[in-house]
Amino acid sequence: MTQTFVSIPLEDWQRMVSILKRVEERLKPEDKWIGTKEACDMLGITPNTWINYRKKFNVKCSQVGRNVLVLKSDVERLLREREL
Repeated sequence: MTQTFVSIPLEDWQRMVSILKRVEERLKPEDKWIGTKEACDMLGITPNTWINYRKKFNVKCSQVGRNVLVLKSDVERLLREREL
């Protein structure tokens, strides 16, 4: 098997990467709001620790009545970035 290399101008490459990123964003499934219990289950922590994590790691949340909601993707990102 032989390899073929193609040379393209940097501007064209950057434009292609930008287009691919937008396509990737559109193909992602819709993000889901989850509550404290599900976030704690994902992280393997208690609700009190979750409160501390939200403050310590500046997790964006939304409060609806007594329920604190967070995007599932934010919890997954926290798991990846903080290696929890």
